[in-house]
Amino acid sequence: MKTFLAAAALSIGAIGAAQATIIPVVLSIPSGLGDGSPMTGSFSDIISGAGSFTDDIVFNGPPPTSTDTFTATAGSGITFTGVTLSYFSGGGSVPLSGSMTSTSINESTGTIISALYDLKISGTAAAGASYSGTISALPGVAAVPEPESWALMLLGLGATGAFVRGRKQRRD
Repeated sequence: MKTFLAAAALSIGAIGAAQATIIPVVLSIPSGLGDGSPMTGSFSDIISGAGSFTDDIVFNGPPPTSTDTFTATAGSGITFTGVTLSYFSGGGSVPLSGSMTSTSINESTGTIISALYDLKISGTAAAGASYSGTISALPGVAAVPEPESWALMLLGLGATGAFVRGRKQRRD
């Protein structure tokens, strides 16, 4: 009887054990970088055992981006229960906006800095169930000065030059 109770306790403990997987993602650089083409990377996971899971999708954010989008679609037997984005080195979390249902994730961020990030996806799964997703990062575009900015800058330089010249003439 004691052996049966010990075996039952161990099997109940094993049911609740969560699986954790680290999935590295490399964002590919498009041939037309700078023309509005996003950098993309894909990920997928096959859950080996039934129960809850938490996957850490780790990627290096490119230089400041205007939008990062994270999408995932569940195969049969997967139910998504959470998604978060944080700095991999233990820093704070990054706010996400979008939607998550039990079978799909479509989240995005605002501008993020170049750093190592951890996208955590959690849920429950049947043994052998799978899901796949993508990360898309649209690189930010450097601001180009408008003609008004150039005119104002030149006016300021001219005024500074006139001030220095007038001051020099008064001393002589």
